Amino acid sequence: MNNNPTINVYYSNEIKDWSLYTSLLWGIEEEGLPYQCVSKELNNAVKLAYDAAESSRLSVGIGIDNTGDIILHYQKLDKNKPLFKINIDEGHINLRNLGANSARLIKGIPFKTFKDKNVEEKFENLLDIEKSNEEDIDIEKIVTEVVEKLCGEGV
Repeated sequence: MNNNPTINVYYSNEIKDWSLYTSLLWGIEEEGLPYQCVSKELNNAVKLAYDAAESSRLSVGIGIDNTGDIILHYQKLDKNKPLFKINIDEGHINLRNLGANSARLIKGIPFKTFKDKNVEEKFENLLDIEKSNEEDIDIEKIVTEVVEKLCGEGV
């Protein structure tokens, strides 16, 4: 393992498809900070994240277990009280935001907020709309719902 200042990402060696987590790494990259990923025999996201934070010169670690739980931890926090917890099922936007937040913690800038998964699904559906043969899709309704979810109900 290198001793460079990095955000450490420790993940269970029981994870079968690491490609599901690439959005997490993109979030770190877009904030311009280095990271390193290390497979571990442990399968507890909180413990993985805390161990990753302890071994990081930046004091920030991410842990991922085989249930899809993803934890962002900071070394100065109580071991059992991580900063953020999400699950892979919460979508790519949230994974990317968690990765970005790990870097923002170090930079001392405001965190990105996590999005409602339903908003992401509707947005993805909009992107795939040309694949659909249905004539009765109400695009205006979908866009209105997405905007209301993002901005609040008063739109």
